[in-house]
Amino acid sequence: MTRWCRDSNRQGDYPVRQFTFLGFTFRPRRAQTREGKLFTNFLPGVSRDAQTHMRQQIREWRLPRRTLSTLTDFSADYDATLRGWWNYYSSFYPSAMAGIFRHFDLAHWARRNTSV
Repeated sequence: MTRWCRDSNRQGDYPVRQFTFLGFTFRPRRAQTREGKLFTNFLPGVSRDAQTHMRQQIREWRLPRRTLSTLTDFSADYDATLRGWWNYYSSFYPSAMAGIFRHFDLAHWARRNTSV
C-alpha cells in the first residue's frame, strides 16, 4: 500500500505529515503555479537541525570581533562555505534559507567598522 503525504491534490487523512532526510524536511509548503495561483505541495526545504548547525557555525566565526578584516578577507574565509550551503539547501525551496543569510549580517559588521 502506498502512503502519500497530504497536499492540495491529496486531501485525505495521511499518517505522514513531514519527515527529514539528508538535511531536508519534506512537508506541505506553499507553491505557485506558472499562472501565479498558490497551492500546497509536499516539498523539501532545509531542516531545523541543519539551520541550527549553520547558525552555530556562523556564531563560531565571531564576525563582530573581526574588526581589522576587510570584505575581501570575509570573501576568502567564508565564501566557499556559504556558497556550498546555498547550492545544497536552496535547490528545492530557496526561501527556507533566508534566515541563515540574515544571520550572516555583513551590513551590521560594516556599520561597526570604519576600515571597510
